[in-house]
Amino acid sequence: MDMLVPSSRKNSGCSCGGSINHIGMHPASNDVLTALLLSLPSETWSGIKEVKLLKEINNLVSTKNLPTLLQEEVLHLRRQLQLLKKCQEDRVDEDLGAPLP
Repeated sequence: MDMLVPSSRKNSGCSCGGSINHIGMHPASNDVLTALLLSLPSETWSGIKEVKLLKEINNLVSTKNLPTLLQEEVLHLRRQLQLLKKCQEDRVDEDLGAPLP
């Protein structure tokens, strides 16, 4: 797996490439960053020792108040990140089990 793929694609109304039937997504970079931050596992923030700051961060990255479609997209991205992590761990296991040259 080389990339994260949106779980749903909608016609963005963009006529990129001159094709009236072009379907794609062109999110702003800050939207992408926000989606990726929301997609990080909650353990990401566990190293924060200041209780007030940790609570504020957890409130900021909570998905419970997001629109349903965005919640679904964040959950999809979380699954993809878990899959990427698992693939990376499997490669490390394979590398460790390989004979030395």
